[in-house]
Amino acid sequence: GVLPTTAQVCVLKYGEKQSVTTHVDAFGVADEDVQEMRLPVPWLSDLAVVDTPGTNAVISAHEQLTRRIVPRADLVLFVTSSDRPFSESEKNFLELIKGWGKKVVFVVNKIDNLPDENAVQEVTVFVRDNGTAMM
Repeated sequence: GVLPTTAQVCVLKYGEKQSVTTHVDAFGVADEDVQEMRLPVPWLSDLAVVDTPGTNAVISAHEQLTRRIVPRADLVLFVTSSDRPFSESEKNFLELIKGWGKKVVFVVNKIDNLPDENAVQEVTVFVRDNGTAMM
């Protein structure tokens, strides 16, 4: 739908036990826009996964959060929808990502909503070809 689904940045990190806190920066200042979740998942000890509100946000502040975080990423998992891959706002944001020199892996969301394997193949080829051309 059109309702925003992610309002905060969520940072997943390794922790001995599961916990959720507000992120505190190096100066001890809490950032209410960033939630930190720690999980006892071994591979999280080697990396952090950051989920952002995205680029097609109904609330403009959500996109601004994403613009603050993405330049610091080593790799971007760019999620686009199978029912409307590469919307205009996504294309614009990909231009920024390209300018930041980020590596990008494209992920197609809602692929299970497509009617058949031909539609899945069509969307997959479209995202692969257009994603490669944009980057």
